[in-house]
Amino acid sequence: MNDSETYQMDAGRCRDRSGLENFASRKLTAISECASNQRWGKVYRKSLAYLNCAEAKKLAALRALPNNATDSAVVSLAERVNVFEPYCSPVFWELQPKQSGTGHRVICTPPPELKARSYLIKDVLQARFQLEPHLFDLKLRGRDQAARAIKEALEAGYTKCFVGDVRDCYQHVRIEALANLLPLQRAVVKNSLDYRNLTLRE
Repeated sequence: MNDSETYQMDAGRCRDRSGLENFASRKLTAISECASNQRWGKVYRKSLAYLNCAEAKKLAALRALPNNATDSAVVSLAERVNVFEPYCSPVFWELQPKQSGTGHRVICTPPPELKARSYLIKDVLQARFQLEPHLFDLKLRGRDQAARAIKEALEAGYTKCFVGDVRDCYQHVRIEALANLLPLQRAVVKNSLDYRNLTLRE
């Protein structure tokens, strides 16, 4: 493939992705609006429709695969993505030392299908929940915003700051609680989020 063909493929991929993102944004905004108005029946139905939507699955596949993936690979992955069905491929993980020098992080490399499932579920959950302002790891709420919040608190007369760290959080999630608390179908939690159904390989 020459440079011209590569450019045409990249341009086409960008157009495809942009169109799918606009489509997904409209669907997810509708879920958010229903959640804001506490119309939970509509939230449930619209969330279910999004998880089953061919366009949403294709967008998830694009996000899960590398940029140089072929169109046929994207279509093939999108057709396989089903958050309601059991998933059996292994998830590889490794321990990487933290930059602070104390302890390790568990770094997972999920296969593309599991990544695509996760993107679908993440979209629905983010649309469903009204996010709190203290979640600084979200877009436009990075460390600079956190520092400004501390500065404003000091200027307002506060003298103490709590510094916390979530340690080993994923290893201590109770799946039963996850199934009961998350506004997702139980089949989604069981087949796509329950790590006990995954094969972890170091």
